[in-house]
Amino acid sequence: VDIQNLFSQIEQNIDDVLFQESTLGKDLWRTLLEQHPADIAMLLARLDVQHQQHLVQQLPPRFALEVFERLDHPQQAAILVTLDQEHAAHILQHMRADKITDLFADHLADDDLKKYLKLLQKKQRHRVISLLNFDRKSAGGIMNSEIFTLQDTMSVRQGIKLLQGVQPQRKQLQQRVFITDQENRLLGYINLDELVVNKPDKLLKDMLRESEIVFDANEDQERV
Repeated sequence: VDIQNLFSQIEQNIDDVLFQESTLGKDLWRTLLEQHPADIAMLLARLDVQHQQHLVQQLPPRFALEVFERLDHPQQAAILVTLDQEHAAHILQHMRADKITDLFADHLADDDLKKYLKLLQKKQRHRVISLLNFDRKSAGGIMNSEIFTLQDTMSVRQGIKLLQGVQPQRKQLQQRVFITDQENRLLGYINLDELVVNKPDKLLKDMLRESEIVFDANEDQERV
């Protein structure tokens, strides 16, 4: 598909495409849904706010999220405030807390911030508020808080069982699994494959590796 030609056709027939009132509109809409989210994000940036709103709300929810995440923060904010509560909630509830914090901190008015915080799930809201409390120029202001961790007093068997039960998303689970104490303080890490090769009763604290680079959340992000 010639993306630029497709975009031009859609822009010239935008109302028809959004409401699919003709064969041409339906065909263009089907073709649009076959495109990569990054390409649709480029199209969104070319439309006025009203058409942006309709397009996002017409997209399948998961696809709408993928498109929204590829917009820059000013564009996200401009679209977010036009969406109805249902669509805004779906997008925000499926975004990472650090990405939401970036959007909320710099691009939403205080009244809008309070409104959208209420749409978040409780645990997610607490994470965002926690990140908002950090200075924007600190490490805490840019960190990703959605990291899967295990406690040092767990055994290998318990760690594997928790992993299988929680089934963290791939983006939350890296090759390293960070280990904390009961106060949620970082102690070190183990490699994911070590959970498989060690005996089930072995404690994670006896397998710890020291983290080479550790910063305080309040340190300047440029130093980090």
